[in-house]
Amino acid sequence: AQAYRMKDMYPESIESARRAIELDPDVGEPHFFLADSLRMSGKAAESKPEYEQYLDLSDFESSTTGKLFNYWLRGFLIGQGKKTRATQKDIWNDLRSLAYFGLGDAERLLSNPDAAIENHRKSLELDDQDPKVHYALALAFTHKTELSGDTAYLSDAVAHFREVIELNEYLAEAEQARMYIAKIDTLLQAQR
Repeated sequence: AQAYRMKDMYPESIESARRAIELDPDVGEPHFFLADSLRMSGKAAESKPEYEQYLDLSDFESSTTGKLFNYWLRGFLIGQGKKTRATQKDIWNDLRSLAYFGLGDAERLLSNPDAAIENHRKSLELDDQDPKVHYALALAFTHKTELSGDTAYLSDAVAHFREVIELNEYLAEAEQARMYIAKIDTLLQAQR
């Protein structure tokens, strides 16, 4: 499931994750990869309970003989290459942050900006250096503004768009953040 997910082969990832869950429904990682693949294939509503199941099943305080060294987790972190000397706490925080990001993105895709904001904030509590989470949170604030008509949320959006640029100015999201900041500044100046 993980290998297919990393290759953007979502139907195959979904099928493999579901087979893994059939074999052992109490292991969290297949739920995570199922959730991610469902979300990335446009099935945001179906992904939410799988992220929640992953968070419920995963023991983020496990001992070193616990779930930490299972196949899916090791492959996920080694495949991503995010940390070179990750501690157990770092690994659990990274995965938990990714799960909350996924939940937040699913909520955003379902036009639930309040829930998206809540989950993206939880993700940032665990990893405040992830520019993509800042970008997603900024998008959730702009969506909340669009739905409510209240421009007060735009200052939060701009702050997170600026954080994206600060953290990694070379990301595609950083370029998009610059454009959003310019549009928001123009909108706010026109309202004055």
